[in-house]
Amino acid sequence: MQKLVEDDKVFALVGNLGTWNIASSQEYIVEEGIPSVYWGTGSALQYYLPAEGNQRFTFPVQPIYITEGRIMLLRAMHMPDLEGSGVEEVKKVGVIFSADDSGTQIESGVKLQFDLIPEEKRPEVVYVKVNSQVADELTSQVAQLEGVDVVIIGGLQAYFNPIYTAMQSNPATRGIPSIVSYVNIAPSNIPTDLANEADTSDIYGGAWVVIDPAAQTERQQEDIAQFAEVLRWGLEKGYVTQEDYNAYVVSAYSMSSFIALKVFMTGINRLADQEITRDAFLEAMESERVDVAISGGVDYSDGQRIGLDGMAFAKYVKGYTDPTLAFVTVDGMKSIGELLGE
Repeated sequence: MQKLVEDDKVFALVGNLGTWNIASSQEYIVEEGIPSVYWGTGSALQYYLPAEGNQRFTFPVQPIYITEGRIMLLRAMHMPDLEGSGVEEVKKVGVIFSADDSGTQIESGVKLQFDLIPEEKRPEVVYVKVNSQVADELTSQVAQLEGVDVVIIGGLQAYFNPIYTAMQSNPATRGIPSIVSYVNIAPSNIPTDLANEADTSDIYGGAWVVIDPAAQTERQQEDIAQFAEVLRWGLEKGYVTQEDYNAYVVSAYSMSSFIALKVFMTGINRLADQEITRDAFLEAMESERVDVAISGGVDYSDGQRIGLDGMAFAKYVKGYTDPTLAFVTVDGMKSIGELLGE
């Protein structure tokens, strides 16, 4: 990072590094005042409300886990509205979360949103913290979820699988609909053999990119077509193999680089004939809401740096045969305000 900033003297950092790379570099990036666009993580390391000083040069796009936790609780409360959910009412929500940053930040988001809900509309919430990635060791924690109507599983892939597996091993929790983090909404992250059984818990989760063609707006369809065109070009040039192409064309992770560049260019294009400086770029990015390719929108005005404030809602399709149809969108892109009916 120091080489890029101090030797190569880059104007901005655009891309989709992971959480741990960002954890080790975010403080340095802020100190240097380098615009960092997308900078992929759900970590709260990029969460500022409001951002001050050089923090304003951070432009997160991916949903921040705190924001996602807020959305997950609202989605849990709306489960009776979903056709085929099997949930008639939500009186009690279980939140089982990992003890690491990702899990505790989702928990914080749930608690934040809970406090914002009128008291008469609040469900009871049971919080269970786990620090094991072994299903057999999660028996007692999972047992605390007995009697809940919906379970929120807050954690990355390494925790989601054993928690889900432990739930299905307990007759009292087997089959309770589960809402998972958006990072787990990918076929490769689902314990398919278990999840495909008819009576195991249905898996739902936020979708910050809308891959399901039936749920896409006209703009999102155009974005997907352009993304696929880029991949076809790479295939023709020999930069990616056919196997790579097949995997990338349905992967939110591969789309993230495309999305990052599109968001960055939104700011650049807003400068028109102005001199391109970091301060001018900052002003352009904060001037109005940014449409995010294959997704919704993000608002950087007033120092707001919370990532996307809206997500679609997807459901895992048991026994799918086509990887592109492993998840179906059961509710479209909605912001926190829209979920609250505002």
